[in-house]
Amino acid sequence: MISKIKLKNYKKYDEAEFCFNAGRNILVGDNNSGKSSLLQAISLVLNGSYSQVENIGLINLFNSDSVDIFCKLPVVERTIEKLPVLYIELYFDSTNEKIKDNFNLYGKHNSEERSSFGVRLLVEPNLEEYENILLALSDESMTFPYEYYGVKFQSFCGADYNSYSKPHKFKYHYLDTSLVDTKKEIDKHISMIYEKSIGKDNQAKINHSFRQMSDDFIKDMINQGILQQDEEYKLLVNNNSNTSFKDKATVKNSGVDIRNFGQGEKVLLSVRNMYSAVDEKVGVVLIEEPENHLSFLKMHTLLDYINRNNETQLFISTHSNMIASRLGLDNCTILHGKKQLKLDKLDKETVKFFNKTSNQNILNFILSNRSILVEGDSEYILLEKMYEIVNSSNPSQDEVMVVSVNGLSFKRYLNVAKELNKKVVVITDNDGDYQKNVVERYQEYEDCKEIKVLSQDDSSMYTFEVSLFNQNQDWIKLKRITKSPNIQDWMLNNKSESAIRILEKLEDNTDGFKVPDYIRQAVEWIKN
Repeated sequence: MISKIKLKNYKKYDEAEFCFNAGRNILVGDNNSGKSSLLQAISLVLNGSYSQVENIGLINLFNSDSVDIFCKLPVVERTIEKLPVLYIELYFDSTNEKIKDNFNLYGKHNSEERSSFGVRLLVEPNLEEYENILLALSDESMTFPYEYYGVKFQSFCGADYNSYSKPHKFKYHYLDTSLVDTKKEIDKHISMIYEKSIGKDNQAKINHSFRQMSDDFIKDMINQGILQQDEEYKLLVNNNSNTSFKDKATVKNSGVDIRNFGQGEKVLLSVRNMYSAVDEKVGVVLIEEPENHLSFLKMHTLLDYINRNNETQLFISTHSNMIASRLGLDNCTILHGKKQLKLDKLDKETVKFFNKTSNQNILNFILSNRSILVEGDSEYILLEKMYEIVNSSNPSQDEVMVVSVNGLSFKRYLNVAKELNKKVVVITDNDGDYQKNVVERYQEYEDCKEIKVLSQDDSSMYTFEVSLFNQNQDWIKLKRITKSPNIQDWMLNNKSESAIRILEKLEDNTDGFKVPDYIRQAVEWIKN
């Protein structure tokens, strides 16, 4: 359906291009990474609503940097030609059955000036009406002239369209779970159950019977003297609608009226309603952060809804490890700063690794600004406290993520970091041969300024526990973390337990404890 989108001067994107899968597309990124903006861009162009653009406001759609660049130009250089232009272009897959014969979409009216199927939103100076005003921009106290811009929805054949007359003959659904109109969604769900429960032939009969019962009820109340009717205004039950019974119906689930459901259940209803409405005419489904308000188990229910519906092209923005993992990491586009990365574009072995293993760590790693990779539970348990000792702050305060990774997998993560230009430090054991297992193994990353691999350079200090013990023998003996006569051997045989016991002692008092030199170097480097 949508094969790619091109953006120019739209929100945070000065210029960008994203290619999409025909099936699922999962947009993953931190807050303010541009996920929501991408979904909104697709929705804006498919909807073709001028009033929607007006309600949002051009000031909120334009890339602020492009506006600032123009406004900071010397007065004599503020020409019409240098005014920024905004566009959002959707390119359609020419092989798709809903697209290939629709030549109302086909033409060269796009930024590539190449014959393609597609539609676009174009926002540019309106020279036809305001050229004289725009020529007079040489004002020292200039305010950017949003009011003198024109908005067009246009297919690539050059024809204008709007929300009532679209050249693309497929529908789309857009669900932002943070803005769910819960009353509307609940009413819609009740209506669906009503329609399913009562055949069309019986609906008129039910409404007639309900209206008759309501009239009889009023008469009975009057006859009993309970209801006193005014001479001028008569009190009646409002049964003017042809759906009067349906309007008053509700539904219970496990004894609870669905109008009293929690917000998470209402989000699930919204997704369920949306997929119930999907038919052969719906080509695109957009879902904004479906994990909102959902527990772990409810997230599984939501994913079951999504997995049962593979006929449409799906776009999801999310922070959720589970959603990305269950719907396929190879469908993910990672947004990080101004960079994007599709995990299926990494080398085949790296992609295969992340698809075959637990995916939670990779998303935590991707969504962090800076990361420390450690290779064992004991390092992971103690690393945060060591970081605090060295930096007088904890990793989360400094936007640093600590990720536990099997030592053999470091390179997989570093390949991702290299693509995203992420700052990453690896803390690893030398396993008895610093030259071979550290220097030579990670030589390919030596020129990467944002990647550092650190280990104990003394090969006799072959693992974390040995380094830790040798730099803190007196402290560890004083704290009595074990009754074993050979403390180092006990630590090697009980790595996680020894780390937990040391951490408990450090929580009480860190005096006299020495962070191993290579770890100190790592946590100092990642912070600066």
